[in-house]
Order: sequence, then structure tokens, then C-alpha cells
Amino acid sequence: MPQTASTPSHSTTTGLAALLRYAAKQHGVISAAEAANFDVTRAQLRSGTRRGDWLTPHSGVLISAAAPVTWMQRCMVATQRSGGLISHRAAARLHGLDGFHGSESRTRSASGSRSGGGSRVGSGIDGVESGEAGLVELTVPDSKSRATGDFLVHRTCVLAPEDCTVTAGIAVTSIARTLADLGAVVSDDRVEQALDDAIRRGYSLRWITETLDRVDRPGPSGCASLRRVLARPDRQGPIPDSMFERSMERMAVAGGMPQPERQFCVYDGLGSTHGGLGILVAQLDAAWPAAKLGVEAHSARWHDGNRRGRADQRRDNRLAGLGWELLYLSWWDLQHPARFQSDLAAAYALRC
Repeated sequence: MPQTASTPSHSTTTGLAALLRYAAKQHGVISAAEAANFDVTRAQLRSGTRRGDWLTPHSGVLISAAAPVTWMQRCMVATQRSGGLISHRAAARLHGLDGFHGSESRTRSASGSRSGGGSRVGSGIDGVESGEAGLVELTVPDSKSRATGDFLVHRTCVLAPEDCTVTAGIAVTSIARTLADLGAVVSDDRVEQALDDAIRRGYSLRWITETLDRVDRPGPSGCASLRRVLARPDRQGPIPDSMFERSMERMAVAGGMPQPERQFCVYDGLGSTHGGLGILVAQLDAAWPAAKLGVEAHSARWHDGNRRGRADQRRDNRLAGLGWELLYLSWWDLQHPARFQSDLAAAYALRC
């Protein structure tokens, strides 16, 4: 039977299927230039758009209507539209850095149009800041002049191939470049929170500082913020397990306490293990060993659960038997520090 306009050929059907599979790997997004590599004509794409199979949020960008609407999809649209990289807070979120976590949501309006994914809004230490939910932020070279729609755009004259990586199929600044950029839009404390997380995850501090030196230029940027963070005098020693622990340590020192030892190990002194130190009883978040006084940061994120609670009680009993006193710091204490600072100073004075 002769092929009619309403009956797609086998090659066209195969081409459309391949196009959809490719778009699915990119959160449902494909550029017109990418679509040209498949056995699908422009007329067929226009017809699919009229039927509602494809959405066109920007010229030259297509979204499969079958794809779920997510924040990552909006990021993909932004990079396809601009030729730039997801950067700053959006890059930190895409990399999953501490303090920039978000969760996806899917929405569709009554008219059938779709809006970008939102996120859990947090207080900064554990989640995204208020006002950052759904934020898509990207960096483009100065030479790029194409309009970028409803995205927050930064322009730079320093964007090398080593600054680019791909996460979840999306072009994004590397973790080192992200850390160098972040201080332009967030506080030094949030930069430090992300930096600590990157180091805990095994990223090289040398790589981060070399990237900072390479991209630092006169004028507004996040580089000065990262340099201030790296120069903080209390960054010596092990990286805390969380920003909550670092904040706890600084709160104690601000209340007049000496600098504590971080992640201090207490042994029972019995037996020949650990070089004669005995069995490990506890690793304390912060400790003043001469006073046998320790502090644990008890946030719900790290210490919730009955099993964990029972283990903490057994450990605390063993510490007490060895002459140690352990105080606990909650989120409330961190936000209202005066009472805890007083209790800590009193306990320290009694034990010295």
C-alpha cells in the first residue's frame, strides 16, 4: 500500500522511538540540533508538537510530554538553551553537597502546562535556604549572548574544560569550581559547609585550592569567600562529621572554653589492642581530655532511632565508669547558646 501522510513509515517510527529513548536519558529534553541526528523530519516534530507530544519551552529545545517534570529537567533545559553549565547553588545541589540538598516534585497546571520541580526548604545547615527551591543557576562564557529565559545567569571569562563535568546527564561545574563560585551568592559558613562535605567525600583539598588559584580574578566572585574559609584558624585537624559539629565547637570556644580536640577517641586501657590503649569505647565529637569532658552533637539527623539510642546509652555508661562526663547539644541549644555555654563552663571548672 502506498505510504500516506497519516501513516508513518517504519523508519520514521524507529527514528521517533530512538529519539524518545535518547531524550529519556536527558530528563526528557533534547535540542533541535540533537534531533537532527535521528531519522525524524522537522515536519514530523512540528506535527508532534501540535498534538502535544512535544513541548517547546524555548526555541531549539524540545521536551517529551511523557517525561516527568523535575528540577533536573529544568536544569537540562537551561544548559541546552544557553550552552552553559549549571553552577553556584544549583551545581551544589546537583552534586548533593551538604547544605544544598533538595527533593524533586512534579506539577502540572490545570491547563496542562508544567512547572519546574520544587525542593524541601531547610534552614541552611541541612537543606536549601528559603527562596532557593527550584532555583536554576548557570554560568555561560562572556561570549555567549543567547537569551536564557527564566534562569539566573552568571557570565565569566574563565571557564576551562576542567571546570566542566556531567552529573545525572547534565553539564555542571566541577565540585572544585562550584566551591570557588559559591561565595558569590551564599555566606562563608555555607561555603564551608559544602567544602567540608567535599573533603569528607574524598575530594582533594589540593585540587580545590589549585582550581581556586586558577579561576581567581579581580572583581566580584566567590573566590574571596573560599579563601577566607580556608584561612580560618580552627580548620586544622580532622574535618567534623557535620556542620552541626563544627558550629558546636565554635559555640563552645565563643563561650570561653579552650579549643577542644575533635573526634577524640576514648579507650578503656585494658588489653593490648590499639597499641596497648585497650578497646575503643567512644569517639567523641569534641573533648577536653585533661578534664575528661566531652560534648556530643545530638541532631535528629545523626542520632535518631531506638537502636542508636540504646547504643549511645551503653557507651555513656562505659564512659562514666572511666570517669568521663558527657554533655549533649541539641539544635535548640545551638540556636540559644547562653545556657549551654554556662553549663559547659561550669562542668569544665569542676573537673579541672
